[in-house]
Amino acid sequence: MPSLHSGLNNGTKLIVSIGLPVFNGANFLAEAIESILAQEMGDFELMISDNASTDETPAICERYAALDARISYVRHPANMGAANNYNHVFHCTSAKYFKWAAHDDLLKPRFLSECIAAFEAFETPPAIVYPRSEFIDDAGMCFVWTGTPCILRRRILRYGSFARSKV
Repeated sequence: MPSLHSGLNNGTKLIVSIGLPVFNGANFLAEAIESILAQEMGDFELMISDNASTDETPAICERYAALDARISYVRHPANMGAANNYNHVFHCTSAKYFKWAAHDDLLKPRFLSECIAAFEAFETPPAIVYPRSEFIDDAGMCFVWTGTPCILRRRILRYGSFARSKV
């Protein structure tokens, strides 16, 4: 049975759930979590599902889950595969909107509020909204992507997609 450190449980209906499935993501995980917690819009939950990481990922997740009630953390005792981990994190969330997050992606502070505003601007909301992305290297420097994905390390300053899930 996975261990669960649960955050929000005060009965309020959240606007956004952020799902962060991770396996051995210690290299950039704290920075990614910090960017999520720095959102101008604070009405969200962050669900982290650790797929039996063997690096410092569990310690990082436990530290943040203890510091912020919006964070729930599940650590699986055995690797369940990426697809199952993604499904698990999605099904553990409950808000009207859902956003995937990755251990090596960063969100600008207005990401959630801008995406929610885009959804709410339509009488019949779109299925997905997403802003532009900026690509950054391991040192945090922005660069222009030339379109050669095989040499691009997936580290995106986001930005990424935002899906409507519970409508």
